[in-house]
Amino acid sequence: MYFYGPRSVSVLLGIFFLISNGVAAQEIDAKSSNGEGAEQQAAPDTRFGHADNGLPGLDRLAIAASSPWAAALSVTAGYGRTESVLDAEDTHSRFGGRLAASVQPVPWFAAALLLDGRYDRHEEAGEADDGLVGDPRVVLRGWQDKGNYGFGAQFTAWVPGNEAPSVVFGAMTLDMVAMGNYRLNDNVNVVANLGYRVDQSAASVSNAELLSGSDRISLGVSEYNAFLSGIGGAWRNDQFEFFGEWSWDILMGDGAPTAMQSPMYLSAGARYWVGEFRDIQLEAKLRGLLSSRPELTDPNTPLVDVPPRFAALATATFRFPSAEQPHPAPPLPEEPIEEPVVEVQPIEQPPEPTTGVLVGVVRGPNGENVANALVEVWIDRKTVGDLMGASTGASTGAGEDDGQSTEVAGVDGAQGGPVQDGAVQDGAGGEGDSSTKPVVPVIMAGVERPEGLSEESVLLTPVGLTTDENGEFRIEGLEAGVTLTVVVKPDDYLPARVTVDLQPGEELDLPITLQPLPPQGQIQGVIQSFSGTPLAAKVLVQPLGLEAQASEEGFFEIDVPPGDYRLEIEMDRYRSQTRPISVEDKGVTIINVDMRRSR
Repeated sequence: MYFYGPRSVSVLLGIFFLISNGVAAQEIDAKSSNGEGAEQQAAPDTRFGHADNGLPGLDRLAIAASSPWAAALSVTAGYGRTESVLDAEDTHSRFGGRLAASVQPVPWFAAALLLDGRYDRHEEAGEADDGLVGDPRVVLRGWQDKGNYGFGAQFTAWVPGNEAPSVVFGAMTLDMVAMGNYRLNDNVNVVANLGYRVDQSAASVSNAELLSGSDRISLGVSEYNAFLSGIGGAWRNDQFEFFGEWSWDILMGDGAPTAMQSPMYLSAGARYWVGEFRDIQLEAKLRGLLSSRPELTDPNTPLVDVPPRFAALATATFRFPSAEQPHPAPPLPEEPIEEPVVEVQPIEQPPEPTTGVLVGVVRGPNGENVANALVEVWIDRKTVGDLMGASTGASTGAGEDDGQSTEVAGVDGAQGGPVQDGAVQDGAGGEGDSSTKPVVPVIMAGVERPEGLSEESVLLTPVGLTTDENGEFRIEGLEAGVTLTVVVKPDDYLPARVTVDLQPGEELDLPITLQPLPPQGQIQGVIQSFSGTPLAAKVLVQPLGLEAQASEEGFFEIDVPPGDYRLEIEMDRYRSQTRPISVEDKGVTIINVDMRRSR
């Protein structure tokens, strides 16, 4: 097999850095020529991670998406373990590594060069054997990236050798893969690959029948083509990504192992990004082989790849910026700046606040959030004093009230659910510092005043103000130093009313717990035998079709709307009964039933 020396690695790194630095410098220069200064910084890449080949992917699956990075360099190390496969109490350990360099010169194409190396150690019948192998691979990838989804194709060429250092071009193996992926949301990506492998790697081996079983395992070559498939997904949150995938290389051809003996992998891993620009990626993953093994003890059987049953790998990837993901440009030379003459102006002390902030949270009896509940804050007109001023008198003519109209204030910063159009009149809240400008009531028709409030009460919140999805609301700019009445009107609970005293400059937290609505009507009863024994009978309410089961003590209760019904009581070994019953609005009808045994 082909093994790399220091000179090969140096050439690879030199070519990679020349290309990546050229691409990055060209794109940064283009940014500068467009007049963008040194302070420009893009948000870190949050779409996907890079696989150990330096290209976007999961473990073995590829992602068809543009990367905001011009180039990447990754280093991988791992350990794999293979169980006894030669019927000789044998075990096989593999220490492997990969050096990968990738570039993306245009938004729809990328290429990568991979140098794979591995050291295999075998123990069989108390004897040990080992070997060192290296393989080069070239990856070419093209795609169409549509934002939420992408599709494309990838070609991977592998040229194994026989005697180091050498390559056998007749043994070139080509993977052709179609890629597809869909982005469910900002955090979740789903990936699928489908392809075919033209495998000629076995041509790099001569006299395979003379090889030992351990050597056949170490080669990693195969005499069969393969149908490639896989599906996986990734979930990402800020600097972390968790991914998993399932892939299957089904061997094809005469005499090929069965599908269940073809390599089937299950992988899972996690990634973490380091640095302000997420340009360093750390990855750890586990890969397991789910398929069974083909026949490996007969030296005359065709060669097949024998991957480890279990492998653990760690990767560090260094990503280099592109136009979409630049690092800060070097600072421009500083020019002498003339010190401006600054006139010191006296600092005006802000006036004392006259308003406050009300922050509320509305919960149900079981602590659940109550969303879309109407929220109103009322104030007695007499306590406002001069706050009413000419604005109310001018609008209503001395503040006349027809019983259907009331006054409403435009409140600065009222937050919550949607507010009806026209609920806040122009000029009601005003501009500027809401902490020093109290809201001013204005006339608004069609607002019903809650029972128990005086006719001098006016509304201080927009009509239609509701709690948000968390059951919360926030009202700023409320007149402080007076008593306020907070009214909550939910749909499925009893209304609630709370009186608060808001102090100037205060942000008051107001928890409100609602009570459930009472039932419209209810039927209660006790069922027993003629001897007084409680019966756990079944109770049907017709024509509603409602059904209840009496307790062991014979007690039952059923909530029903007001109306006339037939009560059917049934129990094994007892005669059924039908009883007419009437239920009044918000009333409880009680019935006692004695049942007779059937013969």
